[in-house]
Amino acid sequence: KILSKIDELNESKNFNKLVNKYIEVKCDNVKNDENIEEATNFYNEAFDYLRNQFEEIESYIEMLNHKNSNYLRTAQSRVTFLLNEDTDVEGRITNSLKGIEKMDEEFFNDTIFDLFSNGNLDEYSLYNPVNKRSKIHPKELEDIEEYDLSEINEYFDKMLKENDLSVSKINEFVDSNLKDKNELLVSEFEVNEFIDLLKILCISIYSENSSTIYKIERMDTKFNKLGYKMDDFKVKRR
Repeated sequence: KILSKIDELNESKNFNKLVNKYIEVKCDNVKNDENIEEATNFYNEAFDYLRNQFEEIESYIEMLNHKNSNYLRTAQSRVTFLLNEDTDVEGRITNSLKGIEKMDEEFFNDTIFDLFSNGNLDEYSLYNPVNKRSKIHPKELEDIEEYDLSEINEYFDKMLKENDLSVSKINEFVDSNLKDKNELLVSEFEVNEFIDLLKILCISIYSENSSTIYKIERMDTKFNKLGYKMDDFKVKRR
């Protein structure tokens, strides 16, 4: 009914009434080419959107109906099979347990479950021997090699030394390029050497880090610096 109503409103007579009403309410009843085009585009986009939404809903309903039909057919087949199964499984199990309790030799020979008696089984048949633990052989203690404490401290100082591509250094790089601006395209950053390109790459990598002073917005354009083509993005102060 909704789709039929959309088709009805798209008819010339009804559509013109809608356009005239839009111009009257939204455009102070000024009927010119610009306002007519605005009203026409508004209703065309609205009707197209509604039509697409309900067509998608119909496709989803059809898909769900198909899956539910498959499920119902499978469930019905399984129920039919169970109802038509004439074997009394529960009764057979009950009779087997009664026969085991009586230990009747005739039962073990005639049972439909192929049970049999075994004189080797007794109360100790489920006994599990304890695995032998492997013997532990002690080793002589090795002398601990002594290290020069100053050498260790020098190593850690070198390892923890802040490099040019750390988060704090990238923050400084961004701040020096933004200066008094709140946002700037990275293609407008000052790039003099290859390390600056690496810093621009790090700006993108570190953008989700809570320690940065900036956030970025991806762009659809590219730029060239020092012979390298890179994706452009906007850098904004947090």
